[in-house]
Amino acid sequence: MPRVPEKILHSYTIYGGTFGATIAMYFFNHKVTSEKFQPIYRKIMFTQICFIVILLIINLQIF
Repeated sequence: MPRVPEKILHSYTIYGGTFGATIAMYFFNHKVTSEKFQPIYRKIMFTQICFIVILLIINLQIF
């Protein structure tokens, strides 16, 4: 079975697979310490969390 390129892994993460990607990464111990993969992955995760928080703030009209 061929290895999956990092571009494809990042694209899955961008399109909403952050939760599943995190679980799979630690369950299979894959890309956990990769110096190339982790910074991009964390930026994607941070952006998605910010987006969700913004949507919740707008939806709940906290401000």
